[in-house]
Amino acid sequence: MDKEQIFEMAIRELTENALEIRRENLPEAELELYSQIENLSKKVQGILNGLSEEERNAIESYIDQKEYAADKECLFLYSQGAKDVIAFLKELKVL
Repeated sequence: MDKEQIFEMAIRELTENALEIRRENLPEAELELYSQIENLSKKVQGILNGLSEEERNAIESYIDQKEYAADKECLFLYSQGAKDVIAFLKELKVL
């Protein structure tokens, strides 16, 4: 395992823990959002089940790739946020 993979693993663990804590304390409006997402997911699954295998595979591949890209962007933003905080603290002469 190389250095980048170790950093990615650590960042992933930190973000998953933070999201778990966040989800335990969500305001009602955001709980509703997750409930809507869950309901939409069930509807989409029903629609996918009615498609041909080729159509279903194409849509599932698209969704998987979008989620993968979003995951990579989240990892980038987490790292960039840490760098920005350090730069900001250096600018303030805190570091």
